[in-house]
Amino acid sequence: MPLTVLSQFLLLHLLLLPRKSCSPPVQAGSQSTLPQHLLPADHADAVRLESDTHINRDFVREVLFGEAHDSVRPSSGAEARKILTALFPRIDTNSDGRLSPTELAGRIAGSVAEHEAAARNSSQLVFAALIASVQRDQQQQPPRLSLRHYTVELMSALTGNRTVALAFADDVTSYRLSDDQARQLALNHHRWAQADADADGWLDADEFVCFQHSELCNATLENRLEDAFAALDRNADQIITRSEFMSPPESRIVEELPFGDGEAQQREADSSAQQQLRADEFDQRVDFNRDGRADREELRAYLQPEGRAMAAREAAVLMRAADANKDGALSLAEMLDHYSVFIGSKLVNAGMALHEEL
Repeated sequence: MPLTVLSQFLLLHLLLLPRKSCSPPVQAGSQSTLPQHLLPADHADAVRLESDTHINRDFVREVLFGEAHDSVRPSSGAEARKILTALFPRIDTNSDGRLSPTELAGRIAGSVAEHEAAARNSSQLVFAALIASVQRDQQQQPPRLSLRHYTVELMSALTGNRTVALAFADDVTSYRLSDDQARQLALNHHRWAQADADADGWLDADEFVCFQHSELCNATLENRLEDAFAALDRNADQIITRSEFMSPPESRIVEELPFGDGEAQQREADSSAQQQLRADEFDQRVDFNRDGRADREELRAYLQPEGRAMAAREAAVLMRAADANKDGALSLAEMLDHYSVFIGSKLVNAGMALHEEL
């Protein structure tokens, strides 16, 4: 069932079931979101397109700087050039003073693998902690989690009250979720079902990784592909055109851009800039055969976060953008002259992060 349909169904189930008059539901607290460390990743490092079709504007920094990418947020061109000068010899593995496409692709592939290892390790730690919290007489061998076990721990973390969490697991009307919490929980249930590869109602350690990081698993990659088509393929012809990719769901319209001032004129400018950003993304990274259309194979290749093929394609995009003399390699001078390609296209005042995609 498409993500949008299932999530809406679950949301209605959670919000519209009649409340028991004999026992008023506990009210949702001030916390508007469920505990983030237990949820599927809202942002996936080293992936171009998020599961909600939001472009990952930090992608290039993530694949060039690996796990250290969060510390690479310069506030000036001079600082950006200094950072890239330090990075250059780490990519230039043969020390010839030039970055070949192979060296650049190798760096990208290595950083993607680093992000994947960190994501898997994080999920396995969360899984182990959840297993440890399951009562001894309910533990499975090998270790597995049921959706009920997971829901109890999630609601315990949300409410700080295990009695409330146990009651909610048996009767969702016993705790009044906020609308945002209900939406998150609906999506959560959908992704649990996607990750349950053998459909037995339980997740083992590997399936739990797929639950929290769907981009790491081939099975859930197909679900992400379906979700992307459901969101972007307006006429359901199994082809995503450039214009369809340029116009994501309305809820994403300004979130991919620098912060605006909230005025209508600013929002209109942001919307126009966002459409251009997505058009560039389609031209450079999605529509690899340049026919103005993306079929399933092209979008699958775009969504696939790992492998040398993806790294080689991304290296080719960066080469086209920065190889000024077209000699098939990057010098340090070319990299510094085009620092925005590698660091970000908008450097803001000190203390602020980068907010605009390449």
